[in-house]
Amino acid sequence: MPGIPYDFGTGRSDPATFPTEALKAAALRVIEREGESFSEYPGALGHLGFRRAMAVREAEREGVAVDPDHLTITNGSMQAVTLTAEALTEPGDAVLLEEYSDLCSRSKILAPGLRLGYIHARPPMLERILARRHDAGGNSFAAAVVAEFYRNGIADHAAFTTPPLRRKRDLTCRKLAETAADLCVWSRPVGGLFIWVRLPDDVDRERLGKLAHSRGVAYLPGAAFHYQGADAPYLRLAFGHLTEAQIEEGVPILARCIREARTRNEAIGFESLF
Repeated sequence: MPGIPYDFGTGRSDPATFPTEALKAAALRVIEREGESFSEYPGALGHLGFRRAMAVREAEREGVAVDPDHLTITNGSMQAVTLTAEALTEPGDAVLLEEYSDLCSRSKILAPGLRLGYIHARPPMLERILARRHDAGGNSFAAAVVAEFYRNGIADHAAFTTPPLRRKRDLTCRKLAETAADLCVWSRPVGGLFIWVRLPDDVDRERLGKLAHSRGVAYLPGAAFHYQGADAPYLRLAFGHLTEAQIEEGVPILARCIREARTRNEAIGFESLF
């Protein structure tokens, strides 16, 4: 976020772990091998190599067989969510979901700029979803490069990206413990890029936002994740793309802003996130 030195609001992977050289090599290989195909439209399902790679990943993760022809590539996870919602609902339908709801995506594993997502659906649901597509398919070149990069699975890349994220998660939690243990309760995620923080009920959330912004700290408020957008006493901290120095400096500033935004000084009356 421009002009914000402590941007805990943007959910991005660690730029230092972006596999520049490996992706350059993968791109050269797919251009030489598949270059002619990029002059064609990708079709409703999209690049077969990427679908095969993701089918293997889903099968390993979920423990069920996944047919690559039951996957369709989308432009990021939000297109997948939108198409699925349109296929499953009609105007006026009731939808059940958690009070607070985050999406999983390829963006957080590799890079958000690739804009690659996918849907796994069997017929006839797959046909219902595809009938709502009007964009001639997903990004074949990006899909081909990622498929080549993940030719041997995602384990090697995960082994490279996970340790820095673990250090940043631990550092963020440690700084919260040092500066806000009497104010807040927070999650300790086993994966991902985010920490969910519960604030005292007496925090003036509007004042907190103004204080934090004036001191160079950004975060996402709980309202951004509430199904009705309610002004809830929570915030989300993203730590993946920040440097360790930014985390060291930024968390104490945020803690001071929380203290100053309180309207009372009573001890917090909760011990859990919910």
